[in-house]
Amino acid sequence: MQLDQAKLAAVFTPEINRIIASGSQLARAGRVDYYPPEHFLMGLLSSRTPVMQAVKDEFMVTAESMWARLRVHFQMPDIIYMCSKPPMTPHLKQIISDVCDAAISDGRQVRPFDLLLGVVQNPSPILSRALVEFDLTPQELGPFISAHEHLEPPKPIGPIVEPIRCAQQSDCVASATSQNQRKRQPTPPRYRATRRARMPACGMSPGPSSVEYSATTRTMRACGYERSSSL
Repeated sequence: MQLDQAKLAAVFTPEINRIIASGSQLARAGRVDYYPPEHFLMGLLSSRTPVMQAVKDEFMVTAESMWARLRVHFQMPDIIYMCSKPPMTPHLKQIISDVCDAAISDGRQVRPFDLLLGVVQNPSPILSRALVEFDLTPQELGPFISAHEHLEPPKPIGPIVEPIRCAQQSDCVASATSQNQRKRQPTPPRYRATRRARMPACGMSPGPSSVEYSATTRTMRACGYERSSSL
């Protein structure tokens, strides 16, 4: 399943992008090669929007307390981290897609509590047991959010810009690519081979941007992870 990037850009706010980056960074810190709803929930619980803060106060749940119940299921030292951005599982993609479709039909942007409801209404077996411990069920969470959603009025949806596909554009892209390749200086073969051999051994991978770094530090520390150069 592939998420429609044009739709995501139209309905996602900077806070939603921060939440997604936070959960992804937690999955990366745990050295797993996928991004499941459990890690996404940690990103949601790091949000400090009015409704999310009210949910955490009412249900007495934090990213730290939730992760204490989930962490045992993700302690897998035999899994080797292979990429800088673990791919979302189909389950998580389906949750996000359903929430985005509902927001688009209503003509509004996605809010963090919309995604929280999506996770609670369609949890994994592991996650469902942890949610019940905090009474985070659709029957309890739905009415509570309905009573507090006025704290975050919906914002109008942005424009959905579909990518332009035409023969002329393809020719322009091919021409620009060809020119860039001619201008780029080739890397010496010896350097390429040395760097390729060194990266897996050292665990090197592209690091997070400064925005992603500052956005996810709080969640990772709450869940018991510390950043290091090996990440």
